[in-house]
Amino acid sequence: IRTRLYGRLPREVVRQLVVDTVERMQGQERDFIILSLTTTDATYARQLFDFFFQPNRLNVAVTRARCKLVIIGSPYVLHVNDLSDEQQATVDLLADLMNSCGRIVYEYG
Repeated sequence: IRTRLYGRLPREVVRQLVVDTVERMQGQERDFIILSLTTTDATYARQLFDFFFQPNRLNVAVTRARCKLVIIGSPYVLHVNDLSDEQQATVDLLADLMNSCGRIVYEYG
């Protein structure tokens, strides 16, 4: 994220940004948060399910923004197979969150 921003924002602005993990943001707030929830590989998402879809992590991630939250997400992350009912409920919550967001479609490449 920081690398992408360097190409689009003045360096002095990017140097002031905090780019960190959800765990390090716990207990803190920022005016603007960019949350990355992307993968193009559902198998990879399944392997990291307990980490990637942990409700507490998602709660921390989406409640740190004071003014604006931008979620960079991929619909592929929601195509995880072979889930228990409880795991599917967690994926459905994330899908509801992503579906409630305004969308800008970006084709990479």
